[in-house]
Amino acid sequence: SEQDWHLQLNRILRLTNSKKNIILQQYIDPRNTNDRLFVLSNYLLIKGEHTFINMEYSSLPEWFPEYEIPIGKPIGDSPQSISSLYRSDWNVYVRKYSNGIVIVNPSNETRSIELFQEYYQALPFGGGIIPVDANISEWTIDYRQTSFVELGPNQGLILLEKIST
Repeated sequence: SEQDWHLQLNRILRLTNSKKNIILQQYIDPRNTNDRLFVLSNYLLIKGEHTFINMEYSSLPEWFPEYEIPIGKPIGDSPQSISSLYRSDWNVYVRKYSNGIVIVNPSNETRSIELFQEYYQALPFGGGIIPVDANISEWTIDYRQTSFVELGPNQGLILLEKIST
């Protein structure tokens, strides 16, 4: 529930703001990019100086292309509470980064969001257990230019202001 989500993220933020080293680990379905982006987006909401993420589903070495989305550094300090990131005009949680924003919808309703400027939505493809030949060249991020997004229940998005070529 959204209330449990709130409680969990506020507990993590207390540790983040106490300068604790935190490794957030979530077991995922590697084929479900919406799930992966939700996990990563939540991490980016509460990311602090000593906060790290590990998305996992096996004991073998894994990699996901979304780890390399160039969103930059968070603008400002870690929030004191998740409520401070709530954007009431969009009914979602938003955190600004030096090259974009991260948006999370922990509710059970779809949110339609007019962004009021052009962004590049990060869309990962591939990822998972690293092949024996270590060739992950087909695991990529596509970027779709947009000024409007629909964010379903329990979804997160990473939007960049610019992409490097």
